Amino acid sequence: MHQAFSDDSMSLDGDKTLLLAACVQKYSAWADFSVAWESALALPPSINYFKMREARSLTKEFQGWKPADRDAKIKLLVRVMVDYHPQLVTAWISRKEFDEIVKPVIPYMVWHPYIPLFYALIISLAEWQHGAGMTIRSHLVCVHEEHRATAHSGPHGKYACIPR
Repeated sequence: MHQAFSDDSMSLDGDKTLLLAACVQKYSAWADFSVAWESALALPPSINYFKMREARSLTKEFQGWKPADRDAKIKLLVRVMVDYHPQLVTAWISRKEFDEIVKPVIPYMVWHPYIPLFYALIISLAEWQHGAGMTIRSHLVCVHEEHRATAHSGPHGKYACIPR
C-alpha cells in the first residue's frame, strides 16, 4: 500500500496560484524516510521542523541563521527527499479565476478553492495509480494547517474522503 503526503503553497501575486503537491511512496519507505528526515533536521544547526516560508524569510526555526547555513540545510533535506524517490503528483488552481468565475455560482460550503483542489489532487493520484497498474489502495494525507483531511483510494479510482 502506498501513502501520499501533500501540502499547499500559494502565491499572493498575479493570478494567486494555489498549488497542492503530494509525494507518494510505499508505507515502508516512509518509515525509513522519517528516520532520515529527523536525522537531517537534528544535524547542527538543528531545527525542529521545516517550513520553506520560514527558511526563505529567516524567521522562527531559522531566526538568526546565515543564508549560507539555511541553504546548506535545505540542500541536505532535498538530498533526503531525492534518496527516497517519491512520486510527485500535483494540482493547482488560479485563485483569481476561481474567485471571479466559480465562487459566485457554487454553494457557500465550497467557497474556498482548496476544496475542489483537494479533489483534483485525488484525481491526479488516481491517474498515477492507473498508469502504474496499481489496484491496491493508497492513503492521501493533506497536511495544510487549516484543512486537514485524508482520503483513501480504492481500486480503479474509487475514493472516500475522511475528515481528520
